[in-house]
Amino acid sequence: MNNTFQRLRLWPVVFSLVALAAANPMVASGAPLNEPSEPQSGPATARFQLRYPNYRGWLFPGHRSAEVGIAIPPDTFRFRAPGLELRLELSGTGLTNRAAHRLQSETAELSVPAEGLPAGDLLLKASLCSGSRQLAARTWHLRLLTRAEVKSVRAYVDSDNRLILDGKPFFPLGWYGAVNESQLAEIADSPFNCLLAYGTDRVPKERMRRFLDTMQASGLKLIYCMNDVYPTATYLKNTGWEGIRGNSNIAAAVVEAYRDHPAILAWYLNDELPRKLAPQLEGYYHAVRQDDPSRPCFIVLCNSSEFRYFPQTTYILGVDPYPVPRHPVTQVADYLDAAQKAVQGAEPVWLVPQAFAWYQYNSKNADRGHIPSKEELRTGRAPTREEERCMTYLGLIHGAKGLIYYCYYDLRVLPQYKEMWGWMKSIAAEVKTLSPALLSTQAPGHWRVSTPVQGRLFRKGDRLYLLAANPTKAPCQVRFDLERTIGRQVEVLFENRDIPANDGTFQDSFTPLAVHVYLVRWPSAAPGSTRN
Repeated sequence: MNNTFQRLRLWPVVFSLVALAAANPMVASGAPLNEPSEPQSGPATARFQLRYPNYRGWLFPGHRSAEVGIAIPPDTFRFRAPGLELRLELSGTGLTNRAAHRLQSETAELSVPAEGLPAGDLLLKASLCSGSRQLAARTWHLRLLTRAEVKSVRAYVDSDNRLILDGKPFFPLGWYGAVNESQLAEIADSPFNCLLAYGTDRVPKERMRRFLDTMQASGLKLIYCMNDVYPTATYLKNTGWEGIRGNSNIAAAVVEAYRDHPAILAWYLNDELPRKLAPQLEGYYHAVRQDDPSRPCFIVLCNSSEFRYFPQTTYILGVDPYPVPRHPVTQVADYLDAAQKAVQGAEPVWLVPQAFAWYQYNSKNADRGHIPSKEELRTGRAPTREEERCMTYLGLIHGAKGLIYYCYYDLRVLPQYKEMWGWMKSIAAEVKTLSPALLSTQAPGHWRVSTPVQGRLFRKGDRLYLLAANPTKAPCQVRFDLERTIGRQVEVLFENRDIPANDGTFQDSFTPLAVHVYLVRWPSAAPGSTRN
């Protein structure tokens, strides 16, 4: 292809940008989620979004095209059409690649390649034009990385919203917890691979580095918690950190102190903070990301109506629905869907599944390990194994790229701790087994399932993995149609059984909250072959 190569497809976010104009100027103006840009010129009737690069404005070797989406109100499109054209220019060191396409609808995406451009700083300009007249435009500052630069980055988010750690895809599977050396061995002796520890800035630096050394030696990674030094926080006002005062100074010193340690996976900046703080948190995020270019930032939110105000404050958006026992487990799916809509495909969404009892927080008894009353169990019990497994798989089905359970120290003091820890490890072992498929970027093709089951199909080589969950309290019989030729047997993973298949279809029974994982091996025919 030459430098006018272009790819155009329907943009799935139909006017969410326009609808949010009054409530969220940052999104409505068409600003990219993560990268600074020049102000948009022209009328606010065209909304631009940088679709790729989705991380730090970096173009990685092997994915050398920039993508921009555009949305135009229907009335404006009808008034201006025909003749509207989306144009892209990607420039560096006196060279420019261009792409253009005549718009056939109100929403579209267009890409322009970086082939032929030198590594280094680039400028991307998107314009909406009518003939020789420019109606609106936006520019972004990007960087085309060399392979040597990529190797220096410990962790980043790729174009498929996977976390890449030391050059390899990584599925975070961990716990909220604390800096507790005595508990670390139990987590290390499990399928879990990471920890988000509260109170890290209250731990002396030398002890913290020893803790990080132990984590690294144990094969664990730490999401370092910095939610105590966001701009308006007062947690360290009186104590400071290692003789340093002021939140911005502390944040910079903390990042400098630990950014060289290989056990650090990401920086945690926001733990359920409200919408009103989003402007300050955006500045905080930009300061941290500048101090450590080699790792992403992570936040978690609990109010689904506010998700849309925070994508520009992080690289990874986490959500923490805690439905049990007051709400159906489908709240997990609802939260993830809302988060996916908020990030518009430009950031990964991670899930924080509930692994605690609400009575541990709502009781008049401050001891979280106390024996609960019957009323406390009725209104605030911990999840059952079936609920925990169903919530976990609903997260995977609805696109979660990481799972960080809340929380380990609450779990440890529950009366049923030993039993619950056993099946938490079992669930984690399943996710670990599935992680190569979860991290695969191969398109699985089309399939169908009868309600009420929710499912998602993943492909890894010549194997299909179908994750299916019944989030209801009623049993059901479900029919699956993979819409392709497969063998006569389907393996049900983790259950030591097979079920018969006929012409790509099969049926199975689901008890309330049941989860089944189906493994389908293609026959010798080419992968992806469909029925005639």
